[in-house]
Amino acid sequence: MNKLNKIAEKISLSAGLISGIIMTLMMILIVMNVILRRFFNAPIFGSTEIVRYCMMISAALALFNNEWHDGNPQMTFIIERFKPKARAAINSACCFVGAAGMLYVTYYMILQIAYKNKANVLTEDLKLPVWFFVMMLAIGTILMTICFIVKGVVHAKCIRNGEQYHIEHAPIDGGQKESEVQEQ
Repeated sequence: MNKLNKIAEKISLSAGLISGIIMTLMMILIVMNVILRRFFNAPIFGSTEIVRYCMMISAALALFNNEWHDGNPQMTFIIERFKPKARAAINSACCFVGAAGMLYVTYYMILQIAYKNKANVLTEDLKLPVWFFVMMLAIGTILMTICFIVKGVVHAKCIRNGEQYHIEHAPIDGGQKESEVQEQ
């Protein structure tokens, strides 16, 4: 299971890093556009469209990172009333239902990719192919599906062992892991 956690952690950190780089480039583009428009009356053509699609790609990549680090609100006041095995079973079932839902969404995105590619649908200003951006969203939903499956497997293993769910996350800021801090 540790190998599975390490792979998921690498995906999470990589997706978060790429998303952060995109956000930084987007911020630079916005600042440059404001400066050029304000002082030289020469805005960057298509900057609004570029920012819109960069934000979408960044959000799609951040889906995995957010779910892996339990970034979504949870109904802990309900789930904590159950014993560890029941809690793990409920969490595992919810993860697999979430994975099925994301697969359903991904399936329809793949259909959209095929349609938009065949119809040669382009963006408004820069005339970029729309299918590429839908594909980036599909990659985000595929990563989210993988995350749900990995977490579902971890919860299922907790059912068998009667343990409480805990994934040892790598520290985002380069500090110590959670277990290293608890030992001190």
